[in-house]
Amino acid sequence: MTFNRKDMLRMNLDGLRSQVRSVEQILVVNNACTDGTAAMIRDEFPDVTLLNLNENIGGAGGFNAGMLWAYEHGYDWVWCMDDDAIPAVGCLQELLDPAPALGDRPLILCPKIVHHDTGDLQLFHHKQITADLVDRPLAQELMQHAVVRIDANGFVGPLVNRAAIEIYGLPIREYFYQADDLEYTYRLGAHGGCYLVTGAVIFHNDKTGAVSERKLYYWRRNYTHFVRLNSHRRHFSPVQRWWVFAREALVSLYYSLALIKNYAQGYRGGFLGPVRGYVDAFFMPLDHPSSSLPTSAERPGAT
Repeated sequence: MTFNRKDMLRMNLDGLRSQVRSVEQILVVNNACTDGTAAMIRDEFPDVTLLNLNENIGGAGGFNAGMLWAYEHGYDWVWCMDDDAIPAVGCLQELLDPAPALGDRPLILCPKIVHHDTGDLQLFHHKQITADLVDRPLAQELMQHAVVRIDANGFVGPLVNRAAIEIYGLPIREYFYQADDLEYTYRLGAHGGCYLVTGAVIFHNDKTGAVSERKLYYWRRNYTHFVRLNSHRRHFSPVQRWWVFAREALVSLYYSLALIKNYAQGYRGGFLGPVRGYVDAFFMPLDHPSSSLPTSAERPGAT
């Protein structure tokens, strides 16, 4: 999935082409790029399939559309990543090696995520979710095991089984971006099927930028919706729900106040984005139709 980062995408595609175990088909979801991405792919990667969306529907919408395409074309595994991910040459082979020993349980197999520039492990992408739905990074000591059961994972190289899509559906398109990976992989991981394969390595070429109100808005909105969704799924008592929603309200307020620092540094725009996100989360339906396999009439327009 890509949006206006064709230089990063080129590195990603080179990494996919170099796999020891060949990728059967590479699909690029072009999220209405305006930087010549489509022309670059046609000229330099003619073997790559291009799904051109008519509008930018965010990372969540892009993964929704791409996974649906792969499912409808009959693929057994769907390897999901943004344009800033570069898999090591043996990544796909390492991911698939333990699958037979895991029986019918591995709905998602995830590679170890390493920062491209620093070599640091990004354990926050490998998630452990507490009983009251707090997102925690994977404990460092668990990395000594070859395969580790995790609760959720970022969309940086998870390999999703076709059965997962058939049974549990697609990412929620309405999330646009932020926490779409958390919600989707936790949805599958809650059924016992999310594993980290530590021998498989993928490099994350992400660049840290300023924290914006827009980003915090989507994060707080989507994360609070994730909490709402799973408090219902897990049949939280009224007291438990009060606690988690109060906690999220305080966290949202904290991030809003923290944005005042951006004002001091010349940032322009409101600082109530996280609070608005928290409030808006309660107006989002718990049952998003986009998370189910849609009919043709419900699919986002593609050319």
